[in-house]
Amino acid sequence: MQLQSNWKLKLIFLSIFSIAMAYVESSVVVYLRMIYYPGGFSFPLKQIQLTTLVVELFREAATIVMLFTVSLLSSKILMERIAYFIFSFGIWDIFYYVFLKIILDWPKSILDWDILFLMPVPWVGPVLAPVVISIILIGSSLVILNLMSKGRKLEYNRNELLAIILGCILVIISFLLHLNEIRSQSSPKVFNWWLYSLGLVTAFGVFLRGVIKH
Repeated sequence: MQLQSNWKLKLIFLSIFSIAMAYVESSVVVYLRMIYYPGGFSFPLKQIQLTTLVVELFREAATIVMLFTVSLLSSKILMERIAYFIFSFGIWDIFYYVFLKIILDWPKSILDWDILFLMPVPWVGPVLAPVVISIILIGSSLVILNLMSKGRKLEYNRNELLAIILGCILVIISFLLHLNEIRSQSSPKVFNWWLYSLGLVTAFGVFLRGVIKH
């Protein structure tokens, strides 16, 4: 099925939107760090007020909703919507760190630990981990949209979809393994790169096989 309109032009506008969202997101984090980490952000995490935590949870949810909504408006075709969403998410995530680096000169290293999400529980990991995922998401979205612009359908059977979901779950688990350390206000020690890589290779490998097959 052909794309309904110029997908490259849509990506330009989605990039502008996502970069603007990234600036808003990073600005909020700057304010929070000025309050809770005036000497610079580091682990172990400090206790924050319940009201602040609730506001943060809803802010994170609102950000995802906005990225999701603009992706829905970009097309009527499910696969295109997915492609636009993962593209927007990847751009947003990468530029979030770009703006933090510009404003706070943080992270000092791509291996510095960060809080990735708070919902429903804290996700933590080195900055490099989400950035790699975002690069893969952006690349995957471009592949999907390019294939569809040429009239090629990208489909996966049930087992392939389950494998992609399993890979994503493994990646998510790698970010949640330090939950007990976070709750006890300890610093996370070693990130499980093996589990993270296994999940990433599984999900992306199945995706690529589908691309080659079609």
